[in-house]
Amino acid sequence: MDKGKISEEEKLKIEIENLSKIDSTILGKDKIHSLNSLVNKINTDYNLIKKYEDELTIDYLKHQCFRLEESILDAKTFSSENHITEKRERALDYNIKQAIKIQNEFENKLISLGDSRDKDYENELFAAFDFELDAETKLISEKTTPTSTTKKSIKKAGRPKAVVKEAKEYLKFELEENKAKFITELTNQFSKADIRIFNELMKILSNQGIITNATNKEIKESFEKALGRKPQSQQNFDKQFKAGESADSKKILKKINEIINDNTIV
Repeated sequence: MDKGKISEEEKLKIEIENLSKIDSTILGKDKIHSLNSLVNKINTDYNLIKKYEDELTIDYLKHQCFRLEESILDAKTFSSENHITEKRERALDYNIKQAIKIQNEFENKLISLGDSRDKDYENELFAAFDFELDAETKLISEKTTPTSTTKKSIKKAGRPKAVVKEAKEYLKFELEENKAKFITELTNQFSKADIRIFNELMKILSNQGIITNATNKEIKESFEKALGRKPQSQQNFDKQFKAGESADSKKILKKINEIINDNTIV
């Protein structure tokens, strides 16, 4: 192939990457207008891209889901810290609902393509932003003289990054010895089980309230480590976690109850 020419696939990738970009005028100080413009742009772009059923489409959908999430948070922060009229408040509510609607459509499309949003990764990006903002604010504060005034640091209303603890910390049992017994029995029964069975086990433990106060990321990483299992992708875990009951659900639940009853775990 002539080195001066690019393939159709490369042209498509460039086209999709250009769709991901946004005019700088949209990202103005008025976050309500910005959200409205973003919703309209993404709707228009999606009509051009939805015919492509491949990885490029998946990357685009994930990127736009995150962008919508970020813009919604920006708009909410803007409205809470600035006086806006009732009319503009209604416009904000409408645009947020439209943005969420598009997010839901994109999430369903990702599932149909065998993928999903990586919300834990999005949370990490928000947490990283907060850290950078704190560092920048601290630097400005240190350079400011005592007689000067500085604006209060405003954090993006993102969700905090999950800190993965030991698996036993997520179990509902009160006694440490019962937590240890339970993990030992899970290891004996499921350490070498198929990934699908492990994921179903985690989902059942969560649905039964045996695992509590944990994100998908915390559940996957802590129990993979506790059971000595090889790590899998977060996306694969999340996908099965969202699915309904499988043919193995009843058997796994029965085994869990046997472990609890046989070891008198309460």
